[in-house]
Amino acid sequence: MGQRLEPGACRVLGADGDGLGSVAIAPLVARGECLGLLEVCAPDERLASEDALALLGRLASESSIALDNASLYREVESQGQQLRSFVEEVITKEEQESRRFALDLHDGLVQLIVAAYQHLQSAQAWRTRDPAAEERELEQGNLLLRRSIYEARRLIAQLRPTGLDDFGLVHALRLYVAQIAGDADWETALDVSPDWPALPYTLEAALFRIVQEASTNALKYARSPRLRIALSVADGRLGVVVQDWGQGFDPSGVNEDTERGRRLGLIGMRERARLWGGECRVASGPGQGTTIAVSIPIPQTPPTEEGSAP
Repeated sequence: MGQRLEPGACRVLGADGDGLGSVAIAPLVARGECLGLLEVCAPDERLASEDALALLGRLASESSIALDNASLYREVESQGQQLRSFVEEVITKEEQESRRFALDLHDGLVQLIVAAYQHLQSAQAWRTRDPAAEERELEQGNLLLRRSIYEARRLIAQLRPTGLDDFGLVHALRLYVAQIAGDADWETALDVSPDWPALPYTLEAALFRIVQEASTNALKYARSPRLRIALSVADGRLGVVVQDWGQGFDPSGVNEDTERGRRLGLIGMRERARLWGGECRVASGPGQGTTIAVSIPIPQTPPTEEGSAP
């Protein structure tokens, strides 16, 4: 074709008087990107006229808009499907968690409290008749009450990340990383930028859940004893990176049936980031480890005391 076609330009590639005809080409451009070329052929030189070239330019412009709209429609439909899958999974998990939590309350905490109450009732019955029996019942009741307090705190920790309510994201992540290192025997690291700002509680909770999901996926699939979490600030944006040095995978080839948990985990991280105007990128490949990188604009309004806790 010789010279480079500029967006919106039309030209006749060949026009002669020996009956060979003519060809005109116009680029299809959307959002500054050339999607392809619109090519029109004629058996004569009619395409050499200004009117023909102007018409071709308009056709190319309309075609570009149609292609761009189709692409946007596919993106919106894909995101909508991902969001529906994510919401469905969240609802299912919430139901499962509610059922499990109710069982833990009934079979654990409630039973302990009932047993403690019974021992204290027995101690009251023995009060004037047998001081030794009263003392034994009081000791058992106090022991069960202490166990009830521990069980209640354990259940509360399951509902909220430890330390997030009172001390913020960084402290909660330090506790979480220490837990991973102890439970999974992983080499873990948490790097925090010194200028990491105070954030609204809801955003801190979202970032914690993203790190938690990425770490859970790494523990399940990566098969690597090394994990790094980094919090950074640059150009008015928050950066959260979770990196492992495991076996890696092809992000575009995650199978919906065999790897449903990982697929929905990736969707969940992307949706949490998107809700805050950010993005979540996944860089991985077989044998290359995995890096989850989240970038979110720093909220313009500083967190208030009411907004820093639920």
